[in-house]
Amino acid sequence: MSSHLVETMMINVEDFSESFLTCGTCLSGYDSAAHSAKLLPCSHTVCRTCLERILETQKSTDDCEADEETMRCPICRETILVPRGSGGAATFPPAFIVNQLLDLMASQRRDRVPKCRRHPNQELLFCETCDVIFCPDCRGGSTRGHATEACSGVDASGGGGGSGAALSHNVISFSVAIKRCSEILLYKASLCVQELNSAQEAVNAELQRLAESTEACVAAAESSFAEIRALVERRQAEVTQSIRRISEEKRHALEDQLALIESERGLVREQCDRLNSLIDVRSISKGISYLNDKLDTIASLTEPRENAFLRYHDNPPSPPSLQQSVRGECSALTAATRTTTPQPGSASFVDIARCLAAFGRIAVSTTYPPLCTAKLPEELYLHLLAKVMVRAYDYHGEPQTAGTDPINVRFEDAQGREAPVCLVDHGDGTYEVSLCALSPGAHCLVVQILSRPIRGSPFNLHVRGRQRARWSIVDGPDGRGLVQPFAVAVVPSSRFQTPTATTIPTPPDDSVNVLLLDTGNSRLLVADAATGRVKSVLGGSEALRGQAATGMALGPRGLWIVNWRANELMLLDLQSNEIVDRISSSRFVEPTSVCICPCTGRILVADNGAGCIFAYHNGEVHPLIGGGSDSSSNSSSSSNSGSGAVSAQNSCRGVRKFASAERFMNDALRRITGICVMTSGEIVLATGSELRIYSSDGAYIGSLYAPLSGGGGRGGMSVQSQMPLPPTASASDEVDADVCLPSTLTYNSQLRSQRPASCSGSGLSSAPGSTLTLDATTTHQSLRRPPSIGGSMRPTTSVTGCVGRRGVASASCAATAALRGHFGGVCATRTTTDLGECLLATHTDRSRSAVVVYPEVVWRAVIADTSSCVTAAGESVARGEGESKLGLGAEELGVSLMRQARRQAYTLEVEPGMRRLAGLAVLSDTSPFLVAVDLGGQSAHCLRFV
Repeated sequence: MSSHLVETMMINVEDFSESFLTCGTCLSGYDSAAHSAKLLPCSHTVCRTCLERILETQKSTDDCEADEETMRCPICRETILVPRGSGGAATFPPAFIVNQLLDLMASQRRDRVPKCRRHPNQELLFCETCDVIFCPDCRGGSTRGHATEACSGVDASGGGGGSGAALSHNVISFSVAIKRCSEILLYKASLCVQELNSAQEAVNAELQRLAESTEACVAAAESSFAEIRALVERRQAEVTQSIRRISEEKRHALEDQLALIESERGLVREQCDRLNSLIDVRSISKGISYLNDKLDTIASLTEPRENAFLRYHDNPPSPPSLQQSVRGECSALTAATRTTTPQPGSASFVDIARCLAAFGRIAVSTTYPPLCTAKLPEELYLHLLAKVMVRAYDYHGEPQTAGTDPINVRFEDAQGREAPVCLVDHGDGTYEVSLCALSPGAHCLVVQILSRPIRGSPFNLHVRGRQRARWSIVDGPDGRGLVQPFAVAVVPSSRFQTPTATTIPTPPDDSVNVLLLDTGNSRLLVADAATGRVKSVLGGSEALRGQAATGMALGPRGLWIVNWRANELMLLDLQSNEIVDRISSSRFVEPTSVCICPCTGRILVADNGAGCIFAYHNGEVHPLIGGGSDSSSNSSSSSNSGSGAVSAQNSCRGVRKFASAERFMNDALRRITGICVMTSGEIVLATGSELRIYSSDGAYIGSLYAPLSGGGGRGGMSVQSQMPLPPTASASDEVDADVCLPSTLTYNSQLRSQRPASCSGSGLSSAPGSTLTLDATTTHQSLRRPPSIGGSMRPTTSVTGCVGRRGVASASCAATAALRGHFGGVCATRTTTDLGECLLATHTDRSRSAVVVYPEVVWRAVIADTSSCVTAAGESVARGEGESKLGLGAEELGVSLMRQARRQAYTLEVEPGMRRLAGLAVLSDTSPFLVAVDLGGQSAHCLRFV
C-alpha cells in the first residue's frame, strides 16, 4: 500500500503582489498615498506618481497649443484624453479592484510557506501518521516509507519510494499542517476564553450576591441591635420608673408620719397651755395621766415607718440563706456607705458582655458545592419514603462538621409536577432528604447548596410503580408447596421452647418469627422475619386438622386458631404444641376469623355462616355485631383440653333459612375475610369491597373503600358514615323461605353455574374459601358506595329502577358492578412516623393486587363524621361537613407538602406474580415491613408499607 499526498494549492504572496499590486511603470507597490492606483480609460492601472510625471513630460514636449490635453498610456501607447480641471493626475478615477486587493492582503494573515534550506523551490511535507517533517528531494531514493504520488507543485522522486511495500500514511504540506494546528490552537484558545468568561460572569454574579447579602446582613444586624437598644431603653425606663415610684411611696409614708408627729405635738402643747388655768389637783392628775398615755403613743412614732434604703442591683436575687451574715449590722452599715453604681468589672457586666458577645452571631459557610455528594437509594417505590444522604465538603475536600448550609431540594416527575420532600439537618455536615414519589416513572432530583448544584445534580431516578417482595415463602422445609395459606401472625422468638435442655442459657432474643398458617397442608410454618427462612414446622395439632384452620390470633396464653370444620376455637401452646383451651358455642355456624381486642382482652370471632361477630369474655359467648334474630340457645362452653370436654356443635350445621330483609342486611357480615381492633376499641371488618368500622359496642360507624390509582398518583378515598337504611323489598320481592346456603370448604366452590342464581337472590356460599371471592351482583342497595367525602371516588350508578321478583334488578347489578375488587386481610399497627396508627388492608381487583394504607387521620375522620341526614325517599346521604372535618383532622399533621401528601390513603401495588393477597401482619410497631399471604400464588411475601 502506498501513501497518498493531499494536494493543496498555495499562492505566493510576493508573486501575486508583483503581478497584480505593482505599478508596471515604476515597479513600485501600490499604496494609499503617493503610489495610489489610478485607472486609465484603457483599463490599465498606473500609480499616481507615474501619472503626474507623464503629464508634466507631455506638457513640456507639446510645442503647439491644442484645445484638448492628451497623453499616451505607458503600457499600450493608446492616446488618452486628460480630464479637464486643475487636479491633474488626481482627476483620474481610482482603481477600486486594486484597492480592494490591497485591503484584503492587509487584513489577511500571511502564511509563510516553509521551504527546504537545500532546495529552496521544494516545499516541506508533513506526515500526520509519523508526525515527521521531511523534504522529498532530500530523501532521494529513500523516503522511509513515505511514498508520494505526483502532485501539482510537488515532485515525488525516489526510485524505491514508489514501491507498493510502503505503508498508508497521510502526508500533507507542512504549511497546511501549521495552518491546521494554528486553527486548532485558536479554537482551543477560544474555548478557554469562553470558559474564563463564564467563570468571570459566575464570580461577578457571586460578588453581586455577596454585596446584596452583605447589605441584607448589615440591615438585619442593625435591626437586631436596634431592637436590643429598644429593649434596653425600655427596661431602663421601667427600672427608673420603678425606682421613682418606690421612692414616692416611701416619701409619702414618711410625710404622713411627720404630719402625725406634728398633730401629736399640737395636742401636747394644747394640754400644756391648759395647765396654767388649772388649779384643781384632780384635773392636773388627769392631765398627767393623759401625757403618760401620750408618751407610750409617741414611742411608736420615734422610729420612721419607712427607710431610705434604695439600691440598684444588676445581679439576680440570692436565696435568703445566702443573705444572712454574722456581722449583719456591720455588713448593712458597710453596704449603706458604698456607692450604688455597679462597677464595670462586676459579674453582672461580665454576664451582659458574654450575652452580647454571643448575640448576633454571623453564620458563614466554607462548603464547596461541586465536591458535595449525595447517596441515592437503590430503588424507589411509589408512595414509599426514600432517603437521600447529602454530605457537605469544604474547598479542601475535607468533610464539614457543622450544618446550617442553605440547601435547596426539588423532586419532580417527568411532567414537571413537584413531589414532596423533607429536609433534616443533622448538624454534622450531613443532610437527610426524604422523598415520597406520587407517580411512577422517571423523576429528577435537584440538590443545590448555596444556590449551586452539588456533584452529579440533577439526578435521574426511576420510581417503580409495583413493589418487589423483600423475601418470599413458597414451600416448607420438606419441599411441599403452600396450599391455601389463609393467615399470618408475628410471634417473638421468646415464645418458643428452647430445643434442648442442655443448651447454655442465652440472653433473651429480641427477634421475631413469622407464623404462616398453611391450611391445605394442615400445618403451621415458623419462619425468620428477617430472612424468610423456614425454621420449623408445627403440625399434628387438632386445631390444624381437616384442612379447616382459617384464622389465628396471638394472645398472652398462646395462639388461638379457628377451625371451621370443628366449629370451635382452640388455644395452641407454642412451646408444647398442645391444645390448652377451647371455645365452642351453639351459636357458632361457620367461624372463619378471630382477633383479640387490645383494650378489653375479649376474643372476637367472625362467623360467616351466622353472619355475626361473636365476643367471648368471662367464659361467655354473645353476639356483638349482627345475629340479632338468631333463636338458638345462649349456651356456651369454655373448657380445658385436659378435661377432654369437647362440645359437639355439628347438629346445628344444617339448613339455614333467612328472610329477604335479614339476608340483605346481613350480607356484608357473611363475606368477612378479615377482622382487627384498633387501640381505641373500634372494630374493622373486611367485607368484600369495603372496610366496615364498628364501635366497641357493635354500632356501625362508617365504611372505607380502596383508593383509586388513576395516573399513578394517590387516589381519592371513599368513606361512608353511619346511615341505617330499612329494607325496601316488598313481599313479592322476598326470596323463598327454604333457601339453603351450602357450606363446603373448597377454593373454587363458587362455580360459574351458580353465579346467575346468586344474581337472582339465591344467596352466597359462606364457606371460608368461597367467601373470599366477591360476587358484587348480590350486594344489597344499602351496601352500595355513597357519595365520597374524601375526594375523588369511583363512579357509581344510582339505582332508580324497580326491583325484580326474585332479586335485585339489572340496574342494581350494574351499580354494584362498579365496586370491583375485594379486600382480603386487615390489621392495625402504630408507626413511629407522622402516619400515626395505620389501618392496613390487602386489596385485589382485576388489574392489580395491592396493600392499602389508611393513616390515622383518614380512618378517624370516618369515626368523627357520624352525623347524617335522611332524605324523603328513605336513603341516607352523608353530610358535606364530613369533608371539612376530614380536612381539619388532616391539618393536625401539619401543612407541609410532605404531610399534605401523607395524610391520604395510598395504595402499594405489588408485582403481577402476587395475584390475590389475603391475610397480613406487621413485623413490629417500629418495622416498616409486613408479611402478606397470596392465595393466588400460594405463597407469602414480605413487603414494605411505610
